[in-house]
Amino acid sequence: MERDLRARGTAYEVLEAKYEDYGAAIAEGVAVGSVRVMASASGRIYGVRIVGEGAAEMIGEWGLAIQTRQRLHNLLFLQHAFPSMSFLSKRAAEGWAMNRMTSPLVRRMIRWIA
Repeated sequence: MERDLRARGTAYEVLEAKYEDYGAAIAEGVAVGSVRVMASASGRIYGVRIVGEGAAEMIGEWGLAIQTRQRLHNLLFLQHAFPSMSFLSKRAAEGWAMNRMTSPLVRRMIRWIA
């Protein structure tokens, strides 16, 4: 997927939620793996790679999101069971949202609201 995006000259960012950084995965003894998302700055999901415990259950959510052209903010606000491995999908979406907080536009909006 990333090779294809680079070959087409598509701008994208990589968001990754690692199992080793998630307490539930560590507690269950499955702290090897990650949810890796390739997305545009506007949140369009180009592709996802999930490796680790629960990957088969998690990939369906991402497949549906891509098929229905959902954006990362839609997954961000989707309720995920906590603690569960699927919460790592939400963490990847949170990474995208946190990257937006450094935008000058967002900072101006926050200052205006405050």
